[in-house]
Amino acid sequence: MTDTRTRLVEAAAALLDEGGPSAVTLREVAGRVGLSHNAPYRHFKDKDMLLAGIAERELVVSRQNWQAVVDGNMTLIDALREHLRRAIAWPERFSLTYGPWPAAVKHALTSGTEAQQAFLSAVVAAQARGELPPGEPERLARLILATANGAATQVINGHLARGGKWNGDAEDVVTDLLAFLNRD
Repeated sequence: MTDTRTRLVEAAAALLDEGGPSAVTLREVAGRVGLSHNAPYRHFKDKDMLLAGIAERELVVSRQNWQAVVDGNMTLIDALREHLRRAIAWPERFSLTYGPWPAAVKHALTSGTEAQQAFLSAVVAAQARGELPPGEPERLARLILATANGAATQVINGHLARGGKWNGDAEDVVTDLLAFLNRD
């Protein structure tokens, strides 16, 4: 059986998907889970910390995705495509996870550091397999992830579309970036 905290985060994520951060209230989350309106406060200090719980969960998924590259179960381009698909499928979660956070919440997001380190390790693994050129892994990781997240944002905002603006999508952007990086 799923624990109460997990059920609260799942209900909050569903509300976030339906109406953005303003749709997420501790009272509504409690109601969806079938608990008293005070029950969420046993698990989350306030709404920001509940939203941080959603971001934590998303960052754990990202870390697992990048870890699959490190473990040799996925190529970096396939992991990036999966990252982009999730971002575009759940734009509110993506915006929440990669958007600005109050200082108190930033300290609670330990999964952010873990996801960042996993992505850096994925870049190192991709370099070792010849999927990426040699070079400074941190700079390369920063370039790739910033480009991928920027491309996802452009798709979400309607500024990038296959057959439309720029005649390409986010997956095309990261595919092109990796191809350019690998030119001799």
